[in-house]
Amino acid sequence: MRDRFTCRRCKRVEPNTSLLVADHIKEHKGDERLFWDRDNLQSLCKHCHDSAKQSFEKTGRKRALIGLDGWPIDEG
Repeated sequence: MRDRFTCRRCKRVEPNTSLLVADHIKEHKGDERLFWDRDNLQSLCKHCHDSAKQSFEKTGRKRALIGLDGWPIDEG
């Protein structure tokens, strides 16, 4: 995981690492090789992980990501 203290989705820098989640970029679905692959991990803040990322994995539809200021975030 090379992101250090930055959420890969909203780019928020979070010095309190307990508020970050090690997220699997590609769902591992029980595949141990993907689960332990460091190149398959990214840092997400808890908000991004629990909202946009989980919603996409459950529905297959991408949800607009909204920043703390209430404006949409361009994921570029």
